[in-house]
Amino acid sequence: MPRPTPPRPRRVIAVDLDETLATTLASLVQFHNATYGTHLKESDFFTHNYWEVWGGTPEESYTKIRRFYESRYFLHIQPINEGALETLKMLKKRKFTLVIITSRQQFVAEQTKKFVDRHFPGIFESIYFCNHDLSEAEKDTYIFKPKSAICHEIGAELLIDDSLEHSLESALTGINVLLFDLNGRYGWNKARKVGSCVNGDSLLPSNVRRVMSWKQISTLFPRPSSPLKHVYIPEENSEEGEDEYSDSVEIDVDSEGFADLEDVDAMDVKNEYSGLSVEQQAPTGSDGSGSGNDTQDEMLVDDDDLDDEDTDNETLRDLEWNDERAGQKPLFRHIDEPFNLSPSPLDTNPNHPSETMVLA
Repeated sequence: MPRPTPPRPRRVIAVDLDETLATTLASLVQFHNATYGTHLKESDFFTHNYWEVWGGTPEESYTKIRRFYESRYFLHIQPINEGALETLKMLKKRKFTLVIITSRQQFVAEQTKKFVDRHFPGIFESIYFCNHDLSEAEKDTYIFKPKSAICHEIGAELLIDDSLEHSLESALTGINVLLFDLNGRYGWNKARKVGSCVNGDSLLPSNVRRVMSWKQISTLFPRPSSPLKHVYIPEENSEEGEDEYSDSVEIDVDSEGFADLEDVDAMDVKNEYSGLSVEQQAPTGSDGSGSGNDTQDEMLVDDDDLDDEDTDNETLRDLEWNDERAGQKPLFRHIDEPFNLSPSPLDTNPNHPSETMVLA
């Protein structure tokens, strides 16, 4: 008796929190203007070194951030709603393990967990705190760890992050990165010219790809393969009692899960039998390529994957925004293949100037 195939280990995707899942900067700007009488805008921020924007020293900036943590503005941070939750649900259903790796400090772990549970319920398995931007006094108590080190420790193959610094540092250690630049308006993850020098790389490494939205991220993942291997064709039988569906036809399923029906043309795919024809069961596009019918996009998932009752009837058709897929190269073709990021073009943007929390 053959032994059952052991389950494949789930692949890990790490996701940043602030400005990738949460609109933290918008709340911080409101807090700073109300508290210090400034008139800052989000577009004023070209770096994560906030003291370069609002003035003062790094230590003074850390003090402001701690006051922000204690304010009502921090408690009212809103999630990024432009396709983030839908894309994450799709990845969860596709059997990826999703974790958060945040630069935040561990003393805001409770507030962070509440935000994630409220806006992304049942999505993430762990939250890792890096303890970045510690004051001199805090360095005696808390331990800093870079995101790249955590990615390697937990086996994360892909990091989704808005920070150019973290993206480049992680890429140098072999991590694939999607550099999140919401609608192209994140000035801090563009290269900045200082005199005749360039601060940062104008040409991103081959394992870093800039993405403008969560909807775009969803288009980078291939459709799930279909479990459909045979179709049964009703035939006229000379003897009564014979099984009308005794013969099956092998179907060659390509990498995107669509059937190649060239081998069954002789079986008359336009049979007017009252049951479904092969053409109906495995539809193809108008050009015969097999990519035209949205019904092929339906995902095959377990109902237990997510606790959110609203996801039970969701399909890949609802989540993948096929109108944006046409120009996107998938990160991989099969679930077992490594991620493959193409080299990105020159950065020519004109706007330059869960349940478990783990403490790094």
